[in-house]
Amino acid sequence: MRSGDSIRLCNKKTQGQLVCDLGVRQNNVDESYRLHTSHVHQGPVSRNVYCVMRVEAQDVFGSDNIIRFG
Repeated sequence: MRSGDSIRLCNKKTQGQLVCDLGVRQNNVDESYRLHTSHVHQGPVSRNVYCVMRVEAQDVFGSDNIIRFG
């Protein structure tokens, strides 16, 4: 996975996709939205596709665009 990749997250057991309702903001938080899962099997749409981005331009691994976990 690389910074800038677009992904969809799905729970294999429940088949629920992670979706975000941009119209429903979380109270008392500046920039936060509610997430839930949906069992409606539709293709990629703006509420279930996420863009993975680096937090810092350079870290202990350097400045490449590979996403590392752990």
